[in-house]
Formats: sequence, C-alpha cells, structure tokens
Amino acid sequence: MFPPAAGVAAPSIYRHFSDKTELVWATLEVSYERLAEAMSGAAAKAADDPVERLRAQLRAYCRYAVAHPATYRLLYETRQTPVDPERLAGHPAGLLVRSWQQALTACEDAGWRVRGSRSEAPYVLWSAVHGRVTLWQVMPSRKDTGRLDRFVDEMLQLLLER
Repeated sequence: MFPPAAGVAAPSIYRHFSDKTELVWATLEVSYERLAEAMSGAAAKAADDPVERLRAQLRAYCRYAVAHPATYRLLYETRQTPVDPERLAGHPAGLLVRSWQQALTACEDAGWRVRGSRSEAPYVLWSAVHGRVTLWQVMPSRKDTGRLDRFVDEMLQLLLER
C-alpha cells in the first residue's frame, strides 16, 4: 500500500471539517472560484455595456466547461447531502448566482427588463448554459464552440427586452 500523498491517514482529514458537507464544499470551492474568476475576467474585458458583460460571463462559463471537462463534471456530478436553506446560502456555487444577479441588476439599471421571475432569472441562466454545455459535451456532433456562443445570444434575446 502506498502512503497518502498528503502524508496523513485518510480518516484524519475529517478532524479539519465539522461534517461531510463542509468537506465536500471545500473541495468544490476552488473550482467554483476558478469558474467565477473566468467569468468576471471575461466581463471585465467586455464592452462597457451590461448586456455585453453578461454575454461575456455566460460565454466564459461555457468555455470553462469545455476547457476543463473533468473539473466541470466534478462540480455537477458530486452527490451532496441536502442541507437547510440557511446553510445552502453558503454553497460555493453562490459565487455564480451572485455574479448573474449583479449582471442582471446592471442590465435593469441600463433600461433592460428581465422577462419572467426576477428571482429565478439567475437560475434560468445557469440551468440553460449548464444544460446546453452538457448536451454539447455528450452528443456525437462536431464540437463547434460557436454553437455555444449562438445559444448564449439566443438565450439573452429571450430573457431580456428593452
């Protein structure tokens, strides 16, 4: 048997976390932070228009998923223990939701109206890009990231109006 890479016995890691949920979230946190950084970096480079910054965030989300397929799968295929709503608010994926909430608020401040439920709009964005990326990854079609860009454009046309 090989010694663990960290030089500690596997069970001893639990002494550093209050429960399994905290351990799992700690492992996911780094990847969510990297994804959120990619999104905010893309938004910062976009034109000084809130819709273009949101578009850049969504496209960066797609590019991250394409460039890091194993990490991306880890984010969404890791089984997690259900927690109460107060604790769920601290989930590392909250970085994404807050980023989209802020981007949508900036769009509204610039005169755009978000169709549908405003409270659900960040989740509409998230589930749409996640679903599209997942289909893009698993379907046996030619892998053209331009299709993901066109999907983001279409989604924004459906979600926002002047």
